[in-house]
Amino acid sequence: AAVVADVENFHLKLAAQNGGDGSADELGIVARAEYKVGEGAKQREGALGAEGFDATFGLGYFQDRGMGNEFEAYIADAYATYEQFSLHAELVDMGGDLAAMTVGNAGGESATPYSATLGFRINNEFELAVRYQDLDDTNDTTQIGGGFNYYIAGHAAKWQVNVSQFDNDA
Repeated sequence: AAVVADVENFHLKLAAQNGGDGSADELGIVARAEYKVGEGAKQREGALGAEGFDATFGLGYFQDRGMGNEFEAYIADAYATYEQFSLHAELVDMGGDLAAMTVGNAGGESATPYSATLGFRINNEFELAVRYQDLDDTNDTTQIGGGFNYYIAGHAAKWQVNVSQFDNDA
């Protein structure tokens, strides 16, 4: 069951569904609230088509309990464009069971992975971007990347070239 509501610049979602415990009685819960500035974020990264300032700021919650696990996470994200600039950032604070499954943390250690991407659209054909990611795992995994987009027909047809440096203690 889910409830979705739009109230002026706010978009709200709440869903309860059969969780990962199969036919047992625990439910999976997902909640999300977004606040949109201007037109809000587009359904893609980058500043192609951006005019003025548009942004979406979001908060989320996830919970699924059962089968001896307690999966729980809190999420914050922001996506904004201003003229030829774009910014996309995400942060997830997750408990030990979810961190063990998603980033490989052992011993019940929680994790707070995050990423941030900054883009610059040179013109309507070329765009550059850099991204930093930290998995907050037991191996101290980080990734730094750079990218170049060449738009042939907007997002319908484009070439992308990306390079990244992956680093961890293992």
